[in-house]
Amino acid sequence: MHVIWTSFSTLVYEDLSAAQQLLIIAEKYLIDHIDITEKITLMFNKGWYDIEAGHIEKGEQRVRTAINIYTSLGYKKKASDLTRQLVHHIKRQEEKKQGYKSADSRVISIYV
Repeated sequence: MHVIWTSFSTLVYEDLSAAQQLLIIAEKYLIDHIDITEKITLMFNKGWYDIEAGHIEKGEQRVRTAINIYTSLGYKKKASDLTRQLVHHIKRQEEKKQGYKSADSRVISIYV
């Protein structure tokens, strides 16, 4: 999953189709696995994808649901980190609407 999530966090900015394929692969893989944190990460990343695809409200709802689950499970730091990412992604979309598109505005997550 680390390779999939790291790849996704890069491709979501460059190739939405490839990023979507990674989400499909992750979803199929996680059907038979118990790790709830990976399933929450999938939910967050689906929301991130939606935001990058221009479906900001839908994406924000998914992301907030993932953050709320992490908070409910006691993963306060993870929830805080993802909240910061959400703010960043929304801000980036506003900048794109205004014609500003900087490579510096990307968030690349490396999973090890």
